[in-house]
Amino acid sequence: MNVNIRKIFILFITFTFMSTFSFAESQENKDIKYLKGLYEKYSLYPQVGFFKGLYLVQNGKEYEVGMTGREIANVVADSPKAKEEMEKFKNQRILGWTLYFVGIGAMIIPLAIEDLREQTGIALGFVLGGGVIGIIGAVVISTSINHLYKAMWYYNKDILFNRELFEQTSLHNNEKNIDLLRYTKNF
Repeated sequence: MNVNIRKIFILFITFTFMSTFSFAESQENKDIKYLKGLYEKYSLYPQVGFFKGLYLVQNGKEYEVGMTGREIANVVADSPKAKEEMEKFKNQRILGWTLYFVGIGAMIIPLAIEDLREQTGIALGFVLGGGVIGIIGAVVISTSINHLYKAMWYYNKDILFNRELFEQTSLHNNEKNIDLLRYTKNF
């Protein structure tokens, strides 16, 4: 009988220990979930809609990229590097759209001016030159998206590695986490 009580006692202690261990959540795990929740709430991510084109989403709210990304520039304004990339994006988009419309305009001019239609060489020069300018504009527009993605990356990184939020958690006591925070601030 004494053996059965020992077995029951050992099973009870083992069960108690295992259940406490499995159900108890460390403060570090709670802090990681907290930071992950903040990241998911405030981070930006891209979406493409059939009629909308490219737009960014933050916590369910959609921001249209549009011609120059004006809406998004306001969202990322607190992140210096993201703001800088959005300025590059805007400038490159303005240049690209300007070249694109000038190119299309140059292609249309021979159709609009009757005297140029009769002079095939000049009309062909306008059409080919406008086509080249338009293509260059389209390439500038399409490569500007790299600056938008960098702006998103910098903004999201600044959310994830925000020193003030990080220091409110127990994670800042861990030397590895502090090194990670220092490392990411160098980007």
